[in-house]
Amino acid sequence: MIIDAILLLGGTSTRFNDKDFYKQYYKINDVDLFVYPLLQFVKNTRINRIFLVVDKDHIEYVKETVSSFKFEKEIYIVEGGSTRQLSVFNGLLATNNLGGSNYVLIHDAARPLITQKIIDDNIDSVIKNDVVTTYLPILDSLICLDKDKKATNYVKRENFYKIQTPQSFRFDIIYASHLDRYLQNDVNYSDDVQLIRGKGILHFVLGSEINLKVTTKDDLELVKLHLMRNNEF
Repeated sequence: MIIDAILLLGGTSTRFNDKDFYKQYYKINDVDLFVYPLLQFVKNTRINRIFLVVDKDHIEYVKETVSSFKFEKEIYIVEGGSTRQLSVFNGLLATNNLGGSNYVLIHDAARPLITQKIIDDNIDSVIKNDVVTTYLPILDSLICLDKDKKATNYVKRENFYKIQTPQSFRFDIIYASHLDRYLQNDVNYSDDVQLIRGKGILHFVLGSEINLKVTTKDDLELVKLHLMRNNEF
């Protein structure tokens, strides 16, 4: 059985209001942010290969960074596309060109604090269920506002959940779904499970609050605090 991981490093950090800032290369203790989730996938003995999908301009930098760690696991660097969906598809194409795999976990490098439990839970579930996403219940109250910021109604939070990554799939299902959308030039989905609606029952594994996506500088501070607390800083 071959289980691969696709780690997405593409994109600029527009919410930082700095067009030249790339959060995935932000250094914590002289280590790039993307290396932290990479290390977790390297550590997991059930993951066979890792595909890093990288913007063209940063491929050489990522190659140099990865080579400095001398990982024993097979790690491939793939050029990203113009959208997240195309970047994932390029990662799947690279996997397919190497003979494909049985299952694939797709994860955003902007979630640097992924745990071994989340990885293992995804693997256990995808082997049984084919299509899996990591999720969290919403604990805050939710309110719906109109365009004038006037409250229209409260929303029952019990009916809503936050989606995290990794999202995990039987390889042939997600590859065929991406290929179909690509051939239709329908390439702007921001979430991989959206592509397989109607092609399988979606199953869920519980994520973690620490598996947060770094979108603001406050998020970076939270990541730093966690790494310090766990002696990883």
